[in-house]
Amino acid sequence: MPRLTIQVALESDIGLMRQRNEDLVLAQDLTSGDLHHEGDPLLEVGPGGALLAVLDGMGGTRAGDRASQLAGEVLAREVRAKGALSRDGL
Repeated sequence: MPRLTIQVALESDIGLMRQRNEDLVLAQDLTSGDLHHEGDPLLEVGPGGALLAVLDGMGGTRAGDRASQLAGEVLAREVRAKGALSRDGL
């Protein structure tokens, strides 16, 4: 099955209260596990689909950025293990 190339734009904002952004913006090909890399607008997507997610950091707490990173890792691992939903599976 041919791969699809999608154009991805990722952005998050620190807001008005914080000094650093603790959010995680995730774009991943679920077939290969390849992650979208900042600066490259294209992501090749295989038949397994893509995972696109924004994970809100826990601003103001210790390791808030690590919390969003861990949540992203768990989300990506679980979605890859179980497979993405298709229109047929809804």
